[in-house]
Amino acid sequence: MKIMKTAPCIVIFCIAMVAGCGNNLRTVDDHERWRSGWVNAHSFRVQAVGAIRGTAGSGRNSRHAAVEMAKKIVTENFTAARYSAIRGDARSYRNVRAEVIREFSHVINNGKVVSANTGSGKICTIMYEVHGDRLQEKVLNGQVQEEGK
Repeated sequence: MKIMKTAPCIVIFCIAMVAGCGNNLRTVDDHERWRSGWVNAHSFRVQAVGAIRGTAGSGRNSRHAAVEMAKKIVTENFTAARYSAIRGDARSYRNVRAEVIREFSHVINNGKVVSANTGSGKICTIMYEVHGDRLQEKVLNGQVQEEGK
């Protein structure tokens, strides 16, 4: 008798799961558009959110805030990747970050917003992409000079 009651529940659950996955299968491009990390050997993307208090021009300001946050996220991701690659100690993280900023500030500042979603006008979520020739290789294989050298 229990099997008779659970079987319809299992069937309904499976139908609900397949129906739910159907939307995801149709929006693969939308999912890819919001994927963070290395797109290829030359491009890196991050998702960032910007929010501004007040109402005057908030849509434009929240987008600007999101872009500035994205630049900081890219800088920290590049710093962490390079720091891991060189296996530095705690004292050298500051040096690694300074070198990343010197080496990649032009690339990071010239990134572009590839997707944007402004919800209420006060909050903007963006996907920010930076691009450079062999960027991944340069980030991971860069040499950082220690202090005093």
